[in-house]
This record gives sequence, structure tokens and C-alpha cells, in this order.
Amino acid sequence: MVLNALSVVGFRNIDSADLLFSSDNSFLYGPNGAGKTSLLEAVFLLTNGKSFRGGGRQSLVGEGSSGFALRGLVRDDKGINSELRAVRYGKDTKILLNGTALRNRSQLLRHVPVLAFSQETLSRQISSSGSRRNILDWCLFHVEPGYHTVFEEYRSVLSHYNAALRKGIDIGPWVEALVGSGIAVHKFRKRIGQALQDRFDSSQGKVVGLPAVALEYKRGWPEEATLPNHFAARAKEHQRLGYCSSGPHRGDLRIRGSRGDALNWASRGQIKAYYYLLFIAMLDLVKSGIGIRPIALIDDLWSEFDSGLSSQMVDITVSNGGQSIFTGIERRKSIITRHRMGLFHVEQGSVALAIQN
Repeated sequence: MVLNALSVVGFRNIDSADLLFSSDNSFLYGPNGAGKTSLLEAVFLLTNGKSFRGGGRQSLVGEGSSGFALRGLVRDDKGINSELRAVRYGKDTKILLNGTALRNRSQLLRHVPVLAFSQETLSRQISSSGSRRNILDWCLFHVEPGYHTVFEEYRSVLSHYNAALRKGIDIGPWVEALVGSGIAVHKFRKRIGQALQDRFDSSQGKVVGLPAVALEYKRGWPEEATLPNHFAARAKEHQRLGYCSSGPHRGDLRIRGSRGDALNWASRGQIKAYYYLLFIAMLDLVKSGIGIRPIALIDDLWSEFDSGLSSQMVDITVSNGGQSIFTGIERRKSIITRHRMGLFHVEQGSVALAIQN
């Protein structure tokens, strides 16, 4: 899957920009605040129906604009072209695929898989177990067609179970369904967690200078207990709290080394490196599952990395195949030349195709 062209009007600080991606890998460079991240965000919004950054939807509209318009031309692995549009004027954003408005995000996500790595996504994954669970669920959505139904069933039953707890009524009718759907969710996540771990280990082995760590899937309740016994043992606690405090909805994905959880001992740069390796593992896993590597959007990889580590990370990303779009403040000539990247200069919301020299 390749993004061939992108047009942006009235989005964030981009008044108007047109980019043609003639290479599998591209590099956007320019000073902070120039609009590099906004361009990646435009691609993500076109293909995911939402932003990977914070702020309300109105903040997506450029200052002085009444709305925005995004257009992307995509070619799949069979050479079939399609057009994506995202238009916002007023309160609603419409996403159109080949001129037809899409009613749900799942259609969009399956059509053009895209994954972003940025300071915002990293901060959420570091601070939120929910964001780390989303890593598992995102991978499963793409490679296990049956998972979405199982996951939605568990969410629905859990909602009814919690409602019964809050109202102080009998939870019995919901326990069996909660256990059954919860075990199904766990089995899916356990398999995908192992697959991610294998790919994480493979990429980690190619990086010099990082302390060794392991990726661990945590299921959300004690390892020594079965889920039926655990829910039975915690029934009174759940009734006191008014909600179910453990189970698959409390699952997690952790990175651990010889000194325990990496978040407790690793430097900021090391943590970023570990989560970037996890990002690469996600790309590779989806590629192996559906035969298409998601388009990778990588924002300012060089921040908090030395030149050697960043170079290794770029090499691993590009060797994985597929399309990657990188941003950075400086023009990284050696990396751009080595990987024959298309080069764009971004400054004050304007974009120009740059000449390599």
C-alpha cells in the first residue's frame, strides 16, 4: 500500500500544500513549527478518521479558515488506485472513499493501514495501560477478522455487568457471558502478544548499545487464578467498588529488563527506543498477517537519539519494506542518500520538493 499524493488545504498551519511521493521512503525537514507534524497528521486523519495528536477537532482547522480539505491518492499492491478525501466545514468531518462517504472507521482502517510514531503517541503509551492495550487490539483488528466481534461482545457484557453492580442487582445473569467472552479476548491477545514479542526480539537483536529487555503481555488478572474463580473471589470487592476492577479490560503490555519494568530505570532515550522497536514489530506483524505493511509515519525520530542509534532505527524500518515518511529538523543527508528518500523542505506551512546535493 503506497500513498502517491497528498493535498492539504486549511489544515492546522498548512494553508495549501501538494506533495507527490515518488519514492517508497520520504523525508520532510524544516524547523520546529514549520508544519511537518501537521502533514503526517493529515495523512493519519485521511486513513484513520481521527488525529494522533491532542486537542479538539476545531483545532485541526487552520487559523482564518472556515474548514479544511484533505485528499490522498493511494495505490494498493495490485496496482489499483483509490482516492481518499477528508472534508470539514462546520461541525462534522466527512471521510470519502472514491467519492462515497464512509459510515464507520473500520472500513477506512482496513482499506489503508497506517501507523504513526510521534511524541504524542509515545507519551500515551508510556503513561496509559489503555494505550498499550490498544497496541494489541490494533494488531488483532488487522490480522484476526474474528477478534472485533469477540472484543465488542466482551465490552457489551462488561458494561451490563458494571451497571448491575452500580444498581446493586443480581450480577449472576452476566457472569457466565463475561467469563466466556473474557477468555476468548485473552486467548487472542496472548497469541498476538507472543507474535509481537518474537518480532520485538528480532529487531532488538539488530540494535547495538541498548540494554536487553523483554516484551511481556499481562492478561489483567493473577496468573495463578482461572478467570471464573477470580471473578467469584472478587465478587464482593466488585460490588463494593461498583465496577469490575480486573480482567481482560485491565490487560497490559510491559517492557521489562533485569532491573524490572523499563519505565522505572531506563533513560528517556532508551524508553523511546524500546517503544520504537515495538512500533516496528507492529508493522512487521500486520505485514505478515495481511501481506501489506502499513504506511509508517515517523515524527522526529532523532529527538533524544544519538546519530548512531537513529541510523540503526531507520535502517531497520526501511529494511522491513513498505512506505515510510520521516520528519526531522535537520536534513539527514547520509540517511536520505543511503535509502534514496524523496526530500521535502517544510517551512512556515509551505512545502517544496528539495534537491539532494
